[in-house]
Amino acid sequence: MRVLTVCLLVLCSWGTMAAQDVAPQLSGRLVSSWNWVETGGQTAGLVTGWTGVTGGTKDVKSEVRLGLTNLPVPTVGLQRAWVKFRVPGTRVTTGLGRLAWGTGLVLVPGDLLFDSLGAGLGKELDFGNDELRTSAAWLGDVWVALGEEAFAEAAVLQNSVGARVSAAPGGVTLEAAGAWDRGTNGAKAALSTQIHLGVDWYATVRQDTAADHPVLSPEGTSCGLGAFGLWDLGEGMSLTSRHEAWAANPGAVRMKSYHDLILAFDAGWSLGARLLIDSFPDSAIPSAEVRWSALQNLSLFVTALPLEPRAVSVGCSARW
Repeated sequence: MRVLTVCLLVLCSWGTMAAQDVAPQLSGRLVSSWNWVETGGQTAGLVTGWTGVTGGTKDVKSEVRLGLTNLPVPTVGLQRAWVKFRVPGTRVTTGLGRLAWGTGLVLVPGDLLFDSLGAGLGKELDFGNDELRTSAAWLGDVWVALGEEAFAEAAVLQNSVGARVSAAPGGVTLEAAGAWDRGTNGAKAALSTQIHLGVDWYATVRQDTAADHPVLSPEGTSCGLGAFGLWDLGEGMSLTSRHEAWAANPGAVRMKSYHDLILAFDAGWSLGARLLIDSFPDSAIPSAEVRWSALQNLSLFVTALPLEPRAVSVGCSARW
């Protein structure tokens, strides 16, 4: 059934583009790395990536993407297959895709549909990728403009439904969202805000009534805070800094925090340091990275994880 859905989506979008004399484009990304893990002195090569067909006009866009992973056996899976239609004031998306709700990068309490605070937080993140998170779901989504900086959106996924409203009065972004999750048999709501005062500040308050949520306790209240800044240091150097924190049920030992510093040079070099701390379970995941963008669509990188299991990854990333 899903294969038939994908084929219908592709044919529909390509037919629309053909009628408007727009040719689809082939795009992709390939990451090849070699990993050294200290546990038992093991080493392992890893190739991940995707290739897809994208195309569209001002009113119709589409993408079909296949992902590649070679652990433990080479596998190919469907990552994206969506079509987006736009009419004045309204945008409709359907197919296999992902929605970004809420404020923040790593710790996003307002992400009610895809749960960016889940138990697999450290494993799902890929900072070397164009997209930090690549997981997707079959969905239908309707976005409606309510003004110059305001909109409403409703979405239906395989196991959940949700809606949100966003506005920016006086330069302060406010977003209210709610969702119901059939998997946890519970409702959840979030109120997020963002403002620029020297740096970007953002905060979220969330209420979750899911009795069997893997992170939040029944009728749990949580809140998240974050700040992001970009500074020009001169001499062709710039520094970006991001700090995020999240706590559930104030007074309980359930907290997460994320911190990063990235120093970039005009010559294409960048040095990065990241730290993800999770008190449930008690763990810290620090990492450091050196990256060189040798060409516009080609970069080389070395990433190190200094704690157990200590690991070093050397590889390259190519886009087309």
